[in-house]
Amino acid sequence: MKYINLLDKTLVETLNRCSSIGDSAGTDLLKAAQHSNTREIIIPILGMQGAGKSTLINALLGENILPEAADETTCVPVEVKYGEKRYAEVFYKNNDSATDIVHSREELEQFVNNNYNQGNEKGVDRIVLYRGLSILKNGLTLVDLPGVGSLTATNEETTKRYIENLCMAIFVLPTVPPIRKMEAFFIKGVWSQFSNAIFVQNHWHTGETATELADSLSYNNIKLSQIANELNNQFNNDIIVVDAYGALIGSLQNDNSLLESSNINALKAKIENVSNNWEKNQYNFIKTRILLTIMSSIQYTNEAIDALNKSRADIISERKSKLDGFKFSTNEMKNKSIEITSLLEREEDNLLTLSQERGKECAKEIRAEMTRIVNSGIYDGPMLSEAFKDIQGDVVPKYFESIIDFFNEVKFKVENLFDDLGEISTENTPKILGVNKNVAVKFEKLIPVVGDLGGAAAGYWLTGIIGGPIGWLTAAAVTLVVGLVGHLTKNGIKSKRASTTLRELEPAFNEIERAFEQESTIAFTKFKNNINHVVEQVLEKRREEEQYLEDHLMDIDDINPSELNSQKAYLENKYKEIENA
Repeated sequence: MKYINLLDKTLVETLNRCSSIGDSAGTDLLKAAQHSNTREIIIPILGMQGAGKSTLINALLGENILPEAADETTCVPVEVKYGEKRYAEVFYKNNDSATDIVHSREELEQFVNNNYNQGNEKGVDRIVLYRGLSILKNGLTLVDLPGVGSLTATNEETTKRYIENLCMAIFVLPTVPPIRKMEAFFIKGVWSQFSNAIFVQNHWHTGETATELADSLSYNNIKLSQIANELNNQFNNDIIVVDAYGALIGSLQNDNSLLESSNINALKAKIENVSNNWEKNQYNFIKTRILLTIMSSIQYTNEAIDALNKSRADIISERKSKLDGFKFSTNEMKNKSIEITSLLEREEDNLLTLSQERGKECAKEIRAEMTRIVNSGIYDGPMLSEAFKDIQGDVVPKYFESIIDFFNEVKFKVENLFDDLGEISTENTPKILGVNKNVAVKFEKLIPVVGDLGGAAAGYWLTGIIGGPIGWLTAAAVTLVVGLVGHLTKNGIKSKRASTTLRELEPAFNEIERAFEQESTIAFTKFKNNINHVVEQVLEKRREEEQYLEDHLMDIDDINPSELNSQKAYLENKYKEIENA
């Protein structure tokens, strides 16, 4: 019996109607079953920025082939498939038959690194990396989704395509810090779409103590257990601890002791087991999740039946009390959203001041260096242009460090406020018993992990913002001014006198100041607008929920006790049927 057959239309609709975990419980189960029914085993490796995801993928491959910064700078997915010959094939969006073949890390970087393929201007759809690994032999495909932490409208659809067709995933968790609230929202939002997952905790043994590892592992197990219970998923405290960096070094240096201590082989064995026993494992996972969801729905139906035994006055009084609590928490959410908006407005002003200061300092240092070059006798031509380019390449990134630090600080502040907003939402969205429609939209659904709100993917995006705007910030500023001196030296600078040359170079120095301020503020504006957009979506959903509860406060006579009892009997029979299947 195929697990897809365990879910008929009536069961899906019943679970949507009476599940305490949301009005899409049955639909989510059906999607998970459909994804698991595929013959192609697609397993993306997911992780928040800084978790060590790219290093882990390289460790599994046993080579340093994927640029570690790729997940911060581009949106091109890399699929790792089985192949006896070692090479990578680059596919393009508008012409899937025209491909490029690459072999080295340096060649690959030309397509996946934003410094060489800014905004995916080359139109790459995906890259397929072929390797003869035993874990891939049964048709398993590992997918690296670089850029999921900095989604844009351009790459949103590509990433969404992978996420929506997940069979399962490997989540990479850092040891320090352990799972934070925003990361928990991200995990819950993705994990709800399938039944199975492998959790890997990356342990940097050179920088994290054994005590930190033990404490973090204990906390992460508890947190994942809570999420699994909310989703009716299985989790058996089986996080695999891996030292990804140690595993990679062990592979590169053929150091078996380092490989063994890294625990990478345990992860490979786990993945291989999943691949070799795919159909059986997926059937069991789906079946268990269906049974847990049905049991949860039976309990919810029992509560609804018990509630009807109360008097009409008591039922209405209880509902009013819950609605009052709901309204109170809605006001808390509004206040928190005002905090977020006010913070962003203040920080935008602060950034403007900072970028102006750093732009002037940057231009001043470049001007001084160019003065030295010109005074040494280089007045024009290619040598002057090349010198300017080299000096700029050394100086600009140094001053942009303070801008990056600023973004990091703001990102951290916003994350904490979003954590508070999510906590208020998830802890105060009761499904009022007896009201047939579940209007309580889970907060993690409003943190669109694949950019459902036009690229404002707060779950990924907030934690990956530095990999987005800042990833191209320096490159954009450099691009703006590099060509300027070449143009001036070719067409504008004719004199060989140092003072005249420096005077004619002055527009280039002014352009550095302008570019510094402009690119910084453009990045922050996108950052601010995306966050405000998500906040508004959260509040709009909240207003819809509140209005619905208000409108249906008195809907008691419409509740049919016999229908609830019939629904309960159907679920109980369905539970037995599936349990014995």
